[in-house]
Amino acid sequence: MPREKKRTAARSGPKPRGPFEGKRKTLTTRITERTRRRLDEASEATDRSLSQEIEFRLEESFQRDRFENAIFEALGGREHYPLLVMVGNAVRMVEEGSGQRWHQDFETAAQVKNAITTIIDAFSPKPGTEAERVLGGARGADSGMQVIRLAEEFGLVTTRTDESNQKD
Repeated sequence: MPREKKRTAARSGPKPRGPFEGKRKTLTTRITERTRRRLDEASEATDRSLSQEIEFRLEESFQRDRFENAIFEALGGREHYPLLVMVGNAVRMVEEGSGQRWHQDFETAAQVKNAITTIIDAFSPKPGTEAERVLGGARGADSGMQVIRLAEEFGLVTTRTDESNQKD
């Protein structure tokens, strides 16, 4: 007669605490050893369990997505982002060169205004030019990438890594 195995009750871990209290669903996934090590280190540093750390980071990523979408909406769309990055970089470069903040120094403000005007002029469509075709026809998500490609052509930004530049 076959011998029956005794069933043991599933052992539960420590009870969730703080914002993690209450019943949770189980999720099984595979991750790299490096990611696991980083999660373990983060959970120890924050005094959260591994499960709490994973849930915290997932929730944080959803909040970041909502924030990013709100920012793009406030900017008038994703296609404006590359232009604003170029303007921000120009302001930073002028301020570093002058050692003054643009809103506190007249000469620095004039240099920033000139830099911004140069950027806008560089991307304003000119009759019969490639810029007119690209920017005039730019719609949706592709328009941001088109602006970045033009910015690279004008030497205003560098978005490619050294490795991808070597392949060109």
